[in-house]
Amino acid sequence: AQISGAIRGSEIHGSGRWKLEGDYPGGGEIQFAPLAFAVLHEIAAQGQVDRELPFVGKVEGHATITGPLKKPDAIQADVILPRIELSANPARPLPTRTAGQDLVLRNTEPVHLVATLKAVIIQSAKFEAASTNIEAAGRVAFDAQSPWNVAVKGSVNLAILRMFNSGIT
Repeated sequence: AQISGAIRGSEIHGSGRWKLEGDYPGGGEIQFAPLAFAVLHEIAAQGQVDRELPFVGKVEGHATITGPLKKPDAIQADVILPRIELSANPARPLPTRTAGQDLVLRNTEPVHLVATLKAVIIQSAKFEAASTNIEAAGRVAFDAQSPWNVAVKGSVNLAILRMFNSGIT
């Protein structure tokens, strides 16, 4: 199977191949050009967005999916995101006297995630902005039996936190 299309200016291309025998083993890959977080927010809210995000930004990358279709718990996605960028929403006033360009948070190397139906493993995630360096790694579980186990280290310009929540002082 092959797909190709666009979601609000973001190009998406993919291909996959599964055998229609046994557990239907196979795999595929999907690539997407810059996709706005606002679009992802609208998709997740199924079009019922009650408020805009406090930040703007985009993400681009690709995912390789492997596993048998008859055993969804065995399906795994290897996700590489070479570009993630977040900045203050220009429709909202800046939370501090900091210049807008100082509040742009970007990854410094591709973010690498491994996802299953049970968890997302953060292999590596490194971000930077003015006076900000953040590294994260660990596991985010989707079930109640397995707690999250994520290590985040670095330093953060507190003005960046206000970009996400203006109530932080």
